[in-house]
Amino acid sequence: MLLKMPAWVTVSERKTKDRRGSLLVITVKPSIVYPLWFGILGYCVTEITQARLECARKCMTQYLYDLLEEGFIFRIEKDLAWRLINYPLGYQVNWHNEYKRLKEERPVMLYESDLVPFKRKRSLWKRIRSVFHE
Repeated sequence: MLLKMPAWVTVSERKTKDRRGSLLVITVKPSIVYPLWFGILGYCVTEITQARLECARKCMTQYLYDLLEEGFIFRIEKDLAWRLINYPLGYQVNWHNEYKRLKEERPVMLYESDLVPFKRKRSLWKRIRSVFHE
């Protein structure tokens, strides 16, 4: 199966516990994705707050769920510079509204830019389906 993934993610596969299928493991580098998503959301990179970092992370995760439409393991590499404790709290940001606004304003940028093919083995769901439909 060929998936189209953004260039800013690193994708690998991990076997499930029952060894019948695999899950995608998506890893991102905070030094790359947070400035990128701050720009996409229209935030100033010099005015970082905990609320904006959380909003960027949740919007990024939701974007990946919308793109893949299946479960995956999401990991952010450790980077001491991007820990929440390093920044002030800031005002609460509703990430649902931000992501909805983003999809309305920039749908082409979100779903068609920087997508790189990733070849994936046959998924667990296709294997299950093929067993029941044979």
